[in-house]
Amino acid sequence: DAVVVTQMSDISDEMTAHEAVQQRERLLRRVAESLPVGILQLSADRALVYANARLATLLGIEAVTGLEDLVSVVSEADRDRLAGALDAALDGETDAELELGVIHQETGAARVCAVSLVSLGDREGAPGALLSLTDVTDSARMRAELTAKATYDVLTGCHNRASTLAFLERALGDPAGGPTAVIFVD
Repeated sequence: DAVVVTQMSDISDEMTAHEAVQQRERLLRRVAESLPVGILQLSADRALVYANARLATLLGIEAVTGLEDLVSVVSEADRDRLAGALDAALDGETDAELELGVIHQETGAARVCAVSLVSLGDREGAPGALLSLTDVTDSARMRAELTAKATYDVLTGCHNRASTLAFLERALGDPAGGPTAVIFVD
């Protein structure tokens, strides 16, 4: 005689929860793809977890396959700052906000990107870092123009009165500074 023992378990609650998680994940991916910023998520070992299509467009490349795609377009002068901020974020120490020079690979144009680095830990369920990049080239250019207009005389190209006085005040207020001389030519 053969005896068959069966056990049935109702897993409908688990399946419903699983479907809800998948639905939330699809929604978050759609949100990430619709944002006007480039997004890059790295694991703790710097491996690519996620990159949205906007990031590739922002960098002027076909697709982002890893961190090296971002590093390769960052200006030489800014690579150390990015590496230091990324190390700190991956160590769980601190988040960071940077402005970096970027060379758009398709056009060769120099751009300025605001980069926000967020440290991710076990609490988020995915240790690593999240980077978001926004092209702020026009804002940086306007800021530089306004600084130049506020600092230099339009006619002579020399520092204007306000910037000269501010520089003199700093030089005279520096306790480690040496002697200071001023020449005025009218």
